[in-house]
Amino acid sequence: MIATLDELVEFIGDKVTEGSPGFEPLWTGSVTGSTTQAFIRRLWKSTPRLRRLVRAGLAEVGLSSQVSVVDVHALHADAQRFVVASVLSSVWEQQWRGGNSTAAGARSWCSTS
Repeated sequence: MIATLDELVEFIGDKVTEGSPGFEPLWTGSVTGSTTQAFIRRLWKSTPRLRRLVRAGLAEVGLSSQVSVVDVHALHADAQRFVVASVLSSVWEQQWRGGNSTAAGARSWCSTS
């Protein structure tokens, strides 16, 4: 069982790295080995910043409504940050105003403890 972000990154690295014992070609498809290696390097580099956000042992949150997806990949980095901040601001405002159980779940999920 994977319990930490480091274990998850190690697991993914094992699945996508050619020559590793757990290599699964279906995980990478037609992506080149150098692209896969670059992805894993970036994933490892991001783990110190993400460790407190990604963890195991949380209760599952049931969603009874539609989920919206916002594609920001083609935007400049500053524009991406602006869009993400705007969307999060709107979502948090709705949650805090509504005072529903989803907001309480979101607060506990985002806690830094």
